Amino acid sequence: PGALESYPDSSAIINRYVSEAKCLRAYFYFDLVRQYGNIPLVLDASIALRGSTDRLLIYDQIEKDLLEASTSLPKANELSLENKGRMNNGSALAILAKVYLFRASIETSKSTELFTKAYETAKTVINSGQFALLPTYNAIWKETADFSAEGIVEGGQPKPDQYVKMDRASNSFYISPRQYYKKGSQTIIDAFFGYGFLQPTQDF
Repeated sequence: PGALESYPDSSAIINRYVSEAKCLRAYFYFDLVRQYGNIPLVLDASIALRGSTDRLLIYDQIEKDLLEASTSLPKANELSLENKGRMNNGSALAILAKVYLFRASIETSKSTELFTKAYETAKTVINSGQFALLPTYNAIWKETADFSAEGIVEGGQPKPDQYVKMDRASNSFYISPRQYYKKGSQTIIDAFFGYGFLQPTQDF
């Protein structure tokens, strides 16, 4: 779909899909290994039961997947509008920087090396110009910021009318302005929508 149609042959499209899949696999395994430690490592389509794998080997596979993916995926700021949200070079490298940080806390004998890798990888992402902070902090919580320059890993979903409220539920915790007014001896706190928790106020 979209920009993928501009690839000259099917092998290039397949390579793109494989790279995206590797990036997603690394992303999901990173979540799993942080939560559960040693887990089964599945790299084929077999449904056979298997035992757990040492978490450092899981981290090795995560790093391998992200490095391979980063060399083949386009940059985030080169994606067409209809392809926003797909894994990209910047996503792969940004996840990898975070992976190095977490691994450094486990493999303390290599922490200096891993912290250096994390720094260098993060610096590569920053210097690549693929991402940028939005002008104001509260802008990121608004619908207009979906798939903006600040989104490193961002997913979307169709939004039929009946699901719009659910889809935007998290935003109401952040951008609901509050009104304070007196009603008799009571101070009433009223939000235009949502509960108004965790609002990005100027003093914050």
